Amino acid sequence: MTVREVRSIPIPNGIAVENVGETTYRDEFARRVRICKNEQKDAILYRVTELEPGSLLAEITSKAAAQLGSYLVLRWLELPRFFLERDAVFLHASVVRWQGRAILFSGQKQIGKSTQAELWRRFRGAEVLNGDRALLRRMDGLWMACGSPFCGTSGICVNGKIPIAAIVLLQKSPYNRIEPVDLKRTFAAFLSGCTFDAQNRMEAEHVLSLAEQIHREVPVFQLCCTPDEKAVLCLEKAMKGEYNDV
Repeated sequence: MTVREVRSIPIPNGIAVENVGETTYRDEFARRVRICKNEQKDAILYRVTELEPGSLLAEITSKAAAQLGSYLVLRWLELPRFFLERDAVFLHASVVRWQGRAILFSGQKQIGKSTQAELWRRFRGAEVLNGDRALLRRMDGLWMACGSPFCGTSGICVNGKIPIAAIVLLQKSPYNRIEPVDLKRTFAAFLSGCTFDAQNRMEAEHVLSLAEQIHREVPVFQLCCTPDEKAVLCLEKAMKGEYNDV
């Protein structure tokens, strides 16, 4: 993939085939092109052109370049689709390694994923592996949290693959309480927390299929928690089969 910064990008004349957030169209050379306009819809922020299968040219305006984030890179490279075709999915989560296994803290933005990961590092000596995204993939009969270069503002992205001990869906609370979640809650968490084309029905169904498999094979909890060691203790007990408010 080639990325270059440009001063401006002309409005295309191709035939639009999709128009959700980004617009996908075919240009005069029948190449697949994705563009994204600004909020006023009068200028293009970036354009990604498929020069040939497996070869992409991403052009981004100077204004948009300063805001380049991991989500855009994921979209440009179409990595979510690539891995979904291989039964793997990116989940928005902070990941720690504790006693040789991975604990994933997932939830909406600013819910406290990095905070809970840091608490485990501080009070249990866990190693923070990633602050933003993990690739979940079943390997050798186990669901693994695999290293990802997309780590948000944490800057922490350790490569490797670790069996998953638990996926923890976070909720802020003045107390600590944990419980296993039902399949419906797991579905909701994966639809909101995984990176995929939400307008593509086949991709959405694939994510739900993987979520169902993970739900059957990996403990998935909802943790109402405070930002202190009590939250660590509450989860630690739950992973041993003890469910007590802390």
